[in-house]
Amino acid sequence: MSTPTSIINRFFALIIDFIITLMITFFFNRFIPFGWFFSVILRLVYDPIFLSSKAQATPGKYLMKIKITDLSGNRISFKTSLLRLLLSYCSAFFLILGYFFAFFNDRKQTFHDLFAGTLAVDQTEDLDQGLFHCWLDELKNIKTSFNR
Repeated sequence: MSTPTSIINRFFALIIDFIITLMITFFFNRFIPFGWFFSVILRLVYDPIFLSSKAQATPGKYLMKIKITDLSGNRISFKTSLLRLLLSYCSAFFLILGYFFAFFNDRKQTFHDLFAGTLAVDQTEDLDQGLFHCWLDELKNIKTSFNR
């Protein structure tokens, strides 16, 4: 099993992802009618699409060499990733107390990791295909599952 990633790396990954989504949200709100709607949709699909892809990481997590797995070290589903995202809002809502859970357990799991059954671990292997293609494949898989 991979080793849990450091809390400081998780923090920097969160900042990188926040900046990316902030820039996209700014564009939506500035140049597109009903941009706020697209901003909400972005927040609801950003993490789930990236984390359920073969990369198992958002851009920020990938840059910080972090991937998200289930408790057995396997790739998580879109549904699990969406649950994790919604639980992360709970972690943040209550004075970010949910994030402090990582300081008090061996696997450095936050509140949302504990309840979604996920782990943030160090990314040790390189991707066979490019990062962009991993995410693009996940979008295709999601589209296919909606067409069934």
